[in-house]
Amino acid sequence: MNQILKYMAAAGLLLGLNGCFTGVESTPKITASDVKKEHITTTAEQKFLADVSQQAPVDWQSGKKFYVADPKISIIFTSQSSDDKDNLYGKDIIFRSMYPVTSVTGEQVTEIEFESPRGGKLFYRVNTPYSEIAQRAQLEVPFTIEHDIIDSVASRLVGNTYYAITPLWYSADGDHSVNGLRHVPIHVHEVLPGNAVYPLRVVFSPDGSNDQYSMYMTVGAQRNSTRNFDSLFAFDNPRTKYPQISNENWELIKHSRVAKGMSRDECRLALGAPQTIGQRPTRAGMVEYWSYPDGILLIFDIDGYLADFRR
Repeated sequence: MNQILKYMAAAGLLLGLNGCFTGVESTPKITASDVKKEHITTTAEQKFLADVSQQAPVDWQSGKKFYVADPKISIIFTSQSSDDKDNLYGKDIIFRSMYPVTSVTGEQVTEIEFESPRGGKLFYRVNTPYSEIAQRAQLEVPFTIEHDIIDSVASRLVGNTYYAITPLWYSADGDHSVNGLRHVPIHVHEVLPGNAVYPLRVVFSPDGSNDQYSMYMTVGAQRNSTRNFDSLFAFDNPRTKYPQISNENWELIKHSRVAKGMSRDECRLALGAPQTIGQRPTRAGMVEYWSYPDGILLIFDIDGYLADFRR
């Protein structure tokens, strides 16, 4: 921590006393999105599952299943019996039909009929004409997950081994987070419904272990698809790409830890891409610093090795 203060103090002193650093002072910070732009090549992991998407509503067939991922779903439905739309959370509803209707204001809208787990009818009204709905590539039913998506992803993942690249692991039932490892082989057992934010839950075991964990996953190209396959898994062993990294440092990387003297590559492998990257001048030269959303700050010396950090 003292070293951090020394670096920052030196940077501040030079910025205050030397007008010749005006150009450096205005150097913009590099954000995480800027860092990602440096790597524009589409990877095999990004291509994998890219074709999995919601089915076009015109192709929905009676019997299509939707998993209810949020208890708030009752607010979108009307039903013949109040019992039918209560306690739907964690259960399946079944699509039966879709047809045009006229609203109380005389507008053409669309009614979508589902069957509840109790066998009753549920009605979801979309304030869009049926002719427009039929032209859409997809139609989202709020608070639900299409079983077709779950089944499609499961058919490709279950039984395979990948390398986990994120420590964002959960218990096997998905109820609570655990401290996961990075860049370790895992074997996929199941793909189950997730929640309203992350629709898929991948259940797996680390290679050589009987313990089970899970990760929440998104799929598709939507704006909220922030946890797709490529952000969670890799096909190949990342260790083979970095033979220059010592076994000691690789163990730190697996546990999301850093140590002084690590290279930028080692720090990125351990903590992921930083939220922002900045530079400050010191007497010894330009100092680069990385900051993360959880308050972690890394400071690199002029040779690009970790000089100090704050967690």
